[in-house]
Amino acid sequence: MIKLIRELRQRRVFRGAGYYLLGAWGVLQVGDVIVEPAGLPGWSMTALLYLLILGFPIAMVLSWRYDIGEHGIVRTKSIGDDTPAEGLRIVDYLLLAGLVAVSGGALYQLLPVAQQVDQAEQAQVESAGPALADLPPNSIAVLPFADISQQRDQEFLGDGISDTVMHVLSQIADLSVTARTSSFAFKGQNRSVTEIASMLAVAHVLEGSVQRAGDKVRIIARLIDARVGTEVWSGYYDRTLDSIFAIQDEIAREVATALTKEVLKTGETQLVDNAYRPDLEAYEKFILGKQQMEQQSRPAAENAKRLFQEAIDIDPNYAMAYVMLANAQYQSAGMQGRQAMILSASELVAEALDLDPQLAEAHGMSALLLSLQKRNAEARAAVDRAIELRPSYARAYATLASLLYAEADFDGALAQIRKAIELDPQEDSFRLQLARSLWSVSRAEEAVAMVKESIKRNPGNPSNYGYLARWSGQLGDLGRAAYWQHQAALVAGDDRALVWRECSSLLQLWALEKARSCLDGFLENHPDDVEAKQFLAVATDDVQAGIDNLKPRIEANPNLWYRRYQLSDWLIAQERWTEVVEILTPASPGLLGEAPKVQDQTVWAAVNLATAYRGLGQEEKARVLSEAGLAFIDQRRKLQASGYVSGIEDSHFLMLLGREDEALERLNRSVAAGWRFFSVVIKFHPLYDPVRDDPEFQRAIETLEEDMAEQLAWYEAHRDDPIESVGI
Repeated sequence: MIKLIRELRQRRVFRGAGYYLLGAWGVLQVGDVIVEPAGLPGWSMTALLYLLILGFPIAMVLSWRYDIGEHGIVRTKSIGDDTPAEGLRIVDYLLLAGLVAVSGGALYQLLPVAQQVDQAEQAQVESAGPALADLPPNSIAVLPFADISQQRDQEFLGDGISDTVMHVLSQIADLSVTARTSSFAFKGQNRSVTEIASMLAVAHVLEGSVQRAGDKVRIIARLIDARVGTEVWSGYYDRTLDSIFAIQDEIAREVATALTKEVLKTGETQLVDNAYRPDLEAYEKFILGKQQMEQQSRPAAENAKRLFQEAIDIDPNYAMAYVMLANAQYQSAGMQGRQAMILSASELVAEALDLDPQLAEAHGMSALLLSLQKRNAEARAAVDRAIELRPSYARAYATLASLLYAEADFDGALAQIRKAIELDPQEDSFRLQLARSLWSVSRAEEAVAMVKESIKRNPGNPSNYGYLARWSGQLGDLGRAAYWQHQAALVAGDDRALVWRECSSLLQLWALEKARSCLDGFLENHPDDVEAKQFLAVATDDVQAGIDNLKPRIEANPNLWYRRYQLSDWLIAQERWTEVVEILTPASPGLLGEAPKVQDQTVWAAVNLATAYRGLGQEEKARVLSEAGLAFIDQRRKLQASGYVSGIEDSHFLMLLGREDEALERLNRSVAAGWRFFSVVIKFHPLYDPVRDDPEFQRAIETLEEDMAEQLAWYEAHRDDPIESVGI
């Protein structure tokens, strides 16, 4: 043993081991710094650890056989048998102890770290294993390319590359491409490719990095099969900035080719390169505008409008900039400016289609604008064309779902909005649209649960609180409805539409004086707000003010059916029957004729139209429409899922049919089941004038008054409680 140690000392193996371990430590430190910025795969550090461990015995063998001296690399001489025996010196013991300590420390650091990395990756794969194995192989998410430029000021360039590649890939009919909202949702988060793929339900992930120095740009891209963690394809591009668009198309073609060979197996890929190459400065403005749109707020949408307009000013032939400007106008418009927005945005979309008739986004935006004008047949043709041009266009499927919903094809609407969510699972508005569709088929518990989950995912979106408020009210919990409306107002900040709705919640709770005070205060700051004026008219029972408020709005925008329904309420109060028929007929053509068709969204109009028919002495029309409405409601209630609270429209129709005892029986049944939504109007509704002194009617009113007092007290006690304490 002593001779071996002397031999190791003679051959300077101890020194070689020390140098190697110090060098290995240094390599690991450098690797830890450069792996991520260089865009190398996450397993690179693990591979480096194992390589250094495997290299240790090789280094020791080389140290044993060779030495570096003044004559270069020479063969080390062995201690011969004739060399006088010599015991170990103190320095030998120190060297041996030091080597053992350094080796042990290195192994203690290196091996467990490698083991932990492997165990973490293995655990992640095992936990998501079945889900990953079941992911459709023809699915891909394009993540935002990381900016590793020295100043970290080229994020827009990385986003633009990802966005364009995503757009080109989405043309492949057999490939499911996750939309931008979801792919970009993980920007800046420390998540593995496997985890992201599992959350987005895709088998493949394209990631990469971009580095710019002056006019030079370096792009690295990797296509990863997340199911097994292997790299399917990689590309490395060193080019000048003016070739950025060619690089984007090249990456898309290479990825499509790799997927075609490995997954799609459909032969040649049919890709359409980005035919138009915008001005680089306009392109930068465009990408910065899209980044603003991702914030999903009105102030951000206003900033986006400015940036898209600047892009158009720089490059007037940039078709996609026109589409995005139209979208920004739509996102930032309130109800007050809806008609002007439709006209302006439609002109922008028309310009985009003139510049590029094959632009799917232009057809999709056109479909949305046409649907707002109730031009549903034209909208359907436009959205079908958008999906034909870009089969993975999530927003087009959402628009199609809205059109099917308007046609009362609820099953079709559910299928299409689920397709949109499949392509864009992180888009809040799609999940909210699905929740609305579920609510429309009386699946209340599912709808409410989905909105609550959306609030957990994105507590800063006021729309989720708004719908939770509305549905809580429709389920009879007006105290919580007021609470959620208050939360919506807090989140929305300066969004005045959500501020006055908190005032309307007080009206719903029968707190008329408090509602008036709230609305008066709001209208001092916003004297032209139509909705606030409308609720103030209700709170003060000022019929003429309600009529004067709505008529100009309908004349300015005849397609707002909701306004027509509101105006018909006021006209009925003044028994202006002919005007009721005139105002409702354009909004509800399905209610006319000998076989009227009542739908969920036309029940309100059916009640008012039947009331007008009766007022005009057209008893047969009133009877036919009332019976159709009653039949629709009875059929819908057979389909209701648990947790849904019915309204009292059936009581209205029964009153119109002269079946007063049945009407009051159903009214009390609805009150006992929890109906409270806008129950304040029942005190004044003209349909119930014949039974206003009936004990059964008075019983319903007394029950409602007592419950409203209790719910108002609950709201005032819990108004400022955190949302976690109120059921989120």
